[in-house]
Amino acid sequence: MPGVGGDPLRILLVEDNPGDRRLADIALKEGALDAQMRIELLAVGTLAECIGQLSDAGKRFSAVLLDLGLPDAKGLDGLRAARAANPDVPIVVLTGLSDLATATDALNCGASDYLDKAEVQPRPLLRSIRYAIERKRSEGELVRLASTDPLTGLLNRRAFFDELERTRLNALRSELAFAVIILDIDRFKQINDLFGHRMGDDLLIAVAEGLRSHVRSTDCVARIGGDEFAVLATHLKSAEGAIEIAEKIAAVVRSIGKVNQSLIKASVSVGISVVPFDDSEAEELVSHADAAMYKSKLCKRGSVSYFDADMDATIKGRQALKKLMPEDIANGRFFLHFQPIVDAQARTIVAAEALARWRDRQDRPVPPSDFIPLAEESGLIVQLSARLFEDACVGLARWRDAGLPVVPISLNVSPVQFRDPAFGPRLIATIEKIGISPKLINIEIIESSIIIELERA
Repeated sequence: MPGVGGDPLRILLVEDNPGDRRLADIALKEGALDAQMRIELLAVGTLAECIGQLSDAGKRFSAVLLDLGLPDAKGLDGLRAARAANPDVPIVVLTGLSDLATATDALNCGASDYLDKAEVQPRPLLRSIRYAIERKRSEGELVRLASTDPLTGLLNRRAFFDELERTRLNALRSELAFAVIILDIDRFKQINDLFGHRMGDDLLIAVAEGLRSHVRSTDCVARIGGDEFAVLATHLKSAEGAIEIAEKIAAVVRSIGKVNQSLIKASVSVGISVVPFDDSEAEELVSHADAAMYKSKLCKRGSVSYFDADMDATIKGRQALKKLMPEDIANGRFFLHFQPIVDAQARTIVAAEALARWRDRQDRPVPPSDFIPLAEESGLIVQLSARLFEDACVGLARWRDAGLPVVPISLNVSPVQFRDPAFGPRLIATIEKIGISPKLINIEIIESSIIIELERA
């Protein structure tokens, strides 16, 4: 608490009446002596002087004692103006008006407390000031917590959009551009799946620290999604400035190298939308930068892309596919193609690989390179694979019952499925339900899945 054993309690007294000013001065000094506190008091007599003091960046006040009847401000106008000059300093209103309505109005306008001048005694006055300072500090902490991502300590999504809207409105009145830069950690789900969520969290913290320490002091950094970060780069003279910042960010992430004593190769795909060259609302600016980021992922992970109109159509197409997937999994639009594995010398089919395929509502094929990443990102890969595994087992049973030669079928398993504890029991239950030999099912997984989950494997 200021005033106790450290910095003094710095009070700005705004009072034009010499007698009232003298009474407040005496009460504060007596109260500080009794509480063994140090106080520095600066007294001014007009609202203009008050605003001048509060607006001076070189001066720090612990609290303001404000009279509502000043020569250049009457009633609550002075309170509103003082709060606008420095919203972070608590204001205790001093007035000769003792009616409840005035007190309520003052508190509603942002006063931290309200005292009748007849009640100005050493202990009550100092107690009111100290309570006002504590309340303001608590309010500030609540605001900070509400606007901060708990894992990384960066701004959260809501706070970022608030800052973006303020910056956007200011940019409309200036000639300087600013940029929204969105970055997404490449293959973050695979990192989570292979190394665990603890490693994923440690990587997010490492990326946040890298961003915080390498962006300019005028830039704003936030975590706006699971593995998605945003940088608001301000005071740009050209669009090239945004590219420089984005490439610097990408290089910072590539340089991480080790997380929690484990070697890891991390990269980010980056998208940029620039204002005023991309003159849009805040939500659109983020959406445009997001679209550019997805272009980076599709073209070359770890790269930087600008937003352009063609990207919008691509991203909307991906979103449309993702919305259709749950229903199409249920109604059979996903199906299997069996690719034979042939013994070239014996000229016989020795096995087959079950490959997932999808035809959309217009009966057009959707490439696996499009829908498999979408299924993994959305978590639908578990539902899709369960359906296709059962289809593969049913196909084997039909061939057997028809007297056809039956060969083992290979099924691809993603790291997402392999880390699912229900995967093994679910697959075994499917095999038993259909009534086929487990020897007819081959599971294909990437080697790192076995290394990380050796006991389960």
